[in-house]
Amino acid sequence: MPFDPNNSALREQLLPDHPLVKKSFIAFTPSIEWAYQQIRDLIWLSAPSMYFNSVPRMGKTHCAKALVDVIRSEFPDRYVVLVSADVAGSEGVMKTIAGRIGLFMKARENLVSIREKVLTHISCELSSINGSHFVLIVDEMQCLKIQDYQQLQVLQNRLSIDGINMTNVGFAQTDINSVRSSLILGENTAVVARFLSGRVDFQGCQNSSWLTETLRGFDEDLIYPPHSECSYTNFFLPQAFSNGFRLNNSADLIYTRAKNCIGTFAKSEIPTAHLFAALGYMMIAARSQDTCDFELTEKMVDAALAKSGMASFAKLMGGQHE
Repeated sequence: MPFDPNNSALREQLLPDHPLVKKSFIAFTPSIEWAYQQIRDLIWLSAPSMYFNSVPRMGKTHCAKALVDVIRSEFPDRYVVLVSADVAGSEGVMKTIAGRIGLFMKARENLVSIREKVLTHISCELSSINGSHFVLIVDEMQCLKIQDYQQLQVLQNRLSIDGINMTNVGFAQTDINSVRSSLILGENTAVVARFLSGRVDFQGCQNSSWLTETLRGFDEDLIYPPHSECSYTNFFLPQAFSNGFRLNNSADLIYTRAKNCIGTFAKSEIPTAHLFAALGYMMIAARSQDTCDFELTEKMVDAALAKSGMASFAKLMGGQHE
């Protein structure tokens, strides 16, 4: 039977598994489209690397996750792997890659053996899709050490000998600028040229138009339960939705209140991670107020933003809260 969001008992039963509650959704933001345009030619030409750089919580990880599916969709003959560098610094990048692709590793297996397994796995995966191009996306790239870059260099060289191209796409916090400078001072110019020469400043939520496009996804494209026709907005506000309410029409209000939270932090670019958290709180709270004439108020938005911790984060990062 088709899901009826007006069935409040069933809706409450499904609520704990909603992607907004579990924070497991991917919203296709303008930042993702923009980032893909930056790397698309890179992939077409099998170029070696590019990395995106910004302060924390601006949506880099969200973007990295989304790009995996976008790249696979346009380039089905590319093998794409997303890894997150070990922020604790105790695990090298090769072990991280091996773990991500599900390779079995012995307790004290040496690095050379692990690298050989990774090389074999990549070759096999590409052979199965008649491809010759490996795309590695590395989140938290600022945590990589010189030894990690050297391992990636070896991986790239070995694959090249076997006729396989490798492109590295990184997402990093601004700390990576210090890492890059240290590598240059240490005369590791080959590593810098290969992995850290193509820097692009990451673009997050910069205006209400960005938010309008993102919220349109909540109204139309993001669906729950799976295989239903129920958008996220419809799930939480079925009566209002049936009477024409759309979350994207509140983009100006949400953007204005969010800017008020962050003050002058990051040139008033809104931290996307906190914004999405606020949207979750907002929709969950709004469901108890669902009527045909429902309107999202400034008070509702401010309450959700407060729960998201956006203002506290802005203060921590040096913003001036207004």
